[in-house]
Amino acid sequence: MIKGIIIVNNSGKPRLVKFYQNVFGEERQQSVIRRVFQQVSTRSDSFCNYLEGSIPEWGDNIKLIYRHYATLYFVFAVDAQESDLGILDLIQAINDQERMHKQSIKTATVGKGDSVDAISTKLGASRSAW
Repeated sequence: MIKGIIIVNNSGKPRLVKFYQNVFGEERQQSVIRRVFQQVSTRSDSFCNYLEGSIPEWGDNIKLIYRHYATLYFVFAVDAQESDLGILDLIQAINDQERMHKQSIKTATVGKGDSVDAISTKLGASRSAW
């Protein structure tokens, strides 16, 4: 089960946070984000993308599966039943989707103005399929 998704920049500033197992109170949420960021940011990029440990709000045996791209950490907190490689594939798919979205917008703004609507409609349809 996915406990939460946390996307933070290299400074630890949250860019997207979604808790699937509730962490009540803003102070506790900030504490979880800080704890997760400290654990993944101190690891070398040459280490594997899996961490096992404990996040008190979610209990013992929590895995942090993450990828570090240029300025962002994509972190999924999951229990032992989730597939590590499946989560890494999901992170890659999210990153590819964002890259494709940015490239489409660049192409559309350089090209014809009316193609922006067509591209955004297609991207909206593909995003809703998630």
